[in-house]
Amino acid sequence: MVAPLIAALITAATLYSNGQLNSLADKPVNKSNPAAVTPQATAKTNSLPIPTSFKTAKDANLNISIKYPSDWSLGSPQQSTAATSLSINSQDQIGISFVINRLSNSVTSSISGVDELNQSTVQSLQQIQGSHEIQTVQATNAKPTIGGEQWTQKDATLLDGQNTKIHFTSIADKHSKSYYVIYFLVPDSIYQEALQKYLNPMLNSVKFLS
Repeated sequence: MVAPLIAALITAATLYSNGQLNSLADKPVNKSNPAAVTPQATAKTNSLPIPTSFKTAKDANLNISIKYPSDWSLGSPQQSTAATSLSINSQDQIGISFVINRLSNSVTSSISGVDELNQSTVQSLQQIQGSHEIQTVQATNAKPTIGGEQWTQKDATLLDGQNTKIHFTSIADKHSKSYYVIYFLVPDSIYQEALQKYLNPMLNSVKFLS
């Protein structure tokens, strides 16, 4: 895969690493409960807040609309020679980063298919500062239906600089003549609960604009 594409795919992951990945173990999950001081502490208590409402993000260059929890933060669409990207981040105490990429025509010819795209995205985790013990794991749903199309999913786990285990998911598709890849990073201890409450509803809301 060409270098600009790799750089585009890991931008949000690197920001996640600098801002959250290396300090997830120090962040509270529930500020009203002092005992819940780490994401690991909440894994057995089912304490992630249920979204009360959703907002819709839509961008013509990305060619996608998506609904996300209203108390999460939406970044501005970022464009480069390799991709248009949109990042959505949870409240800091939860620690989820969700990114949608539409790859540009300039890199499409260098991609052989969605499997290669997912593999390259997982390999890019090696470039996150402090990450180690990266391992691929079985995906919950290897062929999810998103936006009315069947995508291909690849999952991995890694340890951050403080040995907090992070779950990484990459989901790729080719729509019309463009490749798309959605990926997200979640503390592994809350992955299943986050999948149910946040990630699956977000993925189920995705629509192509054309």
